[in-house]
Amino acid sequence: MADLKLFQRYSYSSLSKGTEEDPKGRIFKTPRITWDLSHILICGTFVDTVRQNYHGQLKPELYQKIKEAAEGSGEFRFLEGEHPWAARRMGKACGYRYALQDNTRGIILLIGSYYQAEVDLLEGRPAHHLKIELSPQLLAEANANAIQTTLDSFACQLMSAHEASGVAVHLAVDVQQWSPDPGFQNRFITRARITRRFDGISDAEFHGLSEVAVTYGDKAAESLTFGKAASLQLCLYDKSKQIVHADKVDFMQAQWGEFTEGEFDPSQPVWRIEARFHHSVVNEIGEGMGKPLKRWLDVVPHLTDMWRYALTINRAKDGTYIDPVWQLLRDDPEFKVPASGYKIVRKKKEDVSAVARNFGNVLGNLISLYAREGRNADYILIQIKRLSIYPKLLEHLARRGQAKDQVEQDLKDFIREGLWKRRTLGKAA
Repeated sequence: MADLKLFQRYSYSSLSKGTEEDPKGRIFKTPRITWDLSHILICGTFVDTVRQNYHGQLKPELYQKIKEAAEGSGEFRFLEGEHPWAARRMGKACGYRYALQDNTRGIILLIGSYYQAEVDLLEGRPAHHLKIELSPQLLAEANANAIQTTLDSFACQLMSAHEASGVAVHLAVDVQQWSPDPGFQNRFITRARITRRFDGISDAEFHGLSEVAVTYGDKAAESLTFGKAASLQLCLYDKSKQIVHADKVDFMQAQWGEFTEGEFDPSQPVWRIEARFHHSVVNEIGEGMGKPLKRWLDVVPHLTDMWRYALTINRAKDGTYIDPVWQLLRDDPEFKVPASGYKIVRKKKEDVSAVARNFGNVLGNLISLYAREGRNADYILIQIKRLSIYPKLLEHLARRGQAKDQVEQDLKDFIREGLWKRRTLGKAA
């Protein structure tokens, strides 16, 4: 994508003293046009969601108690007399067997990977067995260190051995006196192949729709989504309508009022621009930096830079220039700490050479064949070990940075995941 030119920025104060630019000024100027964006009110910058993943061994006895609670009373307590958690069984699409939810504190614990056989789980074999999701309210009320302590404490309670394996983060900026115009989608530049537009707020919108673009008429949309949930996704929607739907009016209006020091107008709509970073994208950003970004605290220093990256690769244009409002929304908000100015480059750890693709094709096709025969992961692994290419496969995996004693287990997890996907999605016909 070609780079768009930036507007020069001035303020009334800078112009009263001369022609020096003001990097935070609200007057945006090019040789042909001037925009005064003084009326636009940024109502808040928020870390809307944190999802922390852990790899390790679940405590079998605790897992059994959670299972019994989810399939029985629906209520679980870590200790007698403690606040109860709502326990429920999850569908396979979620990837986890059970969930514990505490709406009072705003925490969801997803437990027990479907990608591993339950018998292996109960024997204490490690896998990606825990995902913890924190609510916007908890994230707004706690500092970064307290959040990480909370996450790690649950991992310690549920797992006998654990390590953080990735974190997903949603960053959001709320704004008044601006909304996407009817032609916004046509002016928007994105790498994403998936674009969705909705002209009404509904339950379906916030709980998943098929990847089909939906447009009604020529009016401005009430929700726009660019990209897939499993990558970097950018969403724009009428937050003032969504909070009514989610019964969060009092909480959000208090947040907006505090952030704007009373300038927020409850009678006017608020639009949200939200950048959703899947944990795989965060990992790629870390690879590009040359350091791991596996934990929430690892990511915090880079949140503002990540926001700017998201609004750079997904951007609205005004001719050959970036849209001035988009430039404002990209450059002015800060999350936790100011931007470092680091240019984010995502680097995929996977080897994309012909050799890697060939190994992937061989394994994938074998899994498909054995899935049709109803074979399990143990059987498939035994057959793969009989192949003459097996030693080279182990060498290839080891060169990718995987520990030798973990390679075989990772391969078995890969086979299980492949079997699960084929059987669930109907590819093992």
